[in-house]
Amino acid sequence: MAEDKQEPGGELKPPGGKQGGGMGKFVMLGVGAVLVIAVSVGTSVFLVKSMVLPAATAQAGGHGEGEGEGHGEGEGEKQPAIYYAFDPPFVVNFQKPTGARYLQVAVEVLTHDPKVVEAIKQHTPLLRNNLLMLFSAQTYEGLSTLEGKQKLREATLAEIQKVLQEKIGEPGVEDVYFTSFVMQ
Repeated sequence: MAEDKQEPGGELKPPGGKQGGGMGKFVMLGVGAVLVIAVSVGTSVFLVKSMVLPAATAQAGGHGEGEGEGHGEGEGEKQPAIYYAFDPPFVVNFQKPTGARYLQVAVEVLTHDPKVVEAIKQHTPLLRNNLLMLFSAQTYEGLSTLEGKQKLREATLAEIQKVLQEKIGEPGVEDVYFTSFVMQ
């Protein structure tokens, strides 16, 4: 074994006259961090593939089987989610004793049926009218709370479902989202 030389201060000096530098530690730390990230990404990809692959296999194999088992309408696999945005956003004003206040709301709906999206497009003027009336009937104070916004979202969903029920015989829309909500 090589002998370590002792410095005058009592410290041992490694052979070759070099002390353990900070650069080597920094490089090792960097390599370790890269390895941790690589393992994390690899594990994530593996887990996602293992979850998606069985689901895709089940969907592909599930269509041919079960004929004649009497599945009713509405049962079975759901279509993928379809989001439809009312464009432009709704802008309404409401009066307040200190002056006019404005509300701008961007609304999107969730459905799984492309026919519902076509019905929404066909009846957009009616839907926009009813939603403008609903939004303009709100108060600034009522919409200042999370509960008030949630109630308005529920009322918006109910109004859209009511119109679609009248026009196409089904509510069609599962949920409503406010993707922008600005009050001044």
